[in-house]
Amino acid sequence: MAKRITIGGASGYWGESLMATPQLLAAGGLDYLVYDYLAEITMSILARARAKNADMGYAPDFVHGVVAPISARFKARR
Repeated sequence: MAKRITIGGASGYWGESLMATPQLLAAGGLDYLVYDYLAEITMSILARARAKNADMGYAPDFVHGVVAPISARFKARR
């Protein structure tokens, strides 16, 4: 019997609600989370941010609002 893999997917744009990840994790049973935040408007905003500050070019709201609070959980699951 083949192993079953469950994938949770979230997509959005700059300023999208930060609730997708907590909702997917609350449902349980996920093996992987996949994100698609590279919409055209987001890419243009990120390019402008990086042009102003070379340390930017990523979505800080996503990193700090979604990834940081659950990073320990991801690390524990490897």
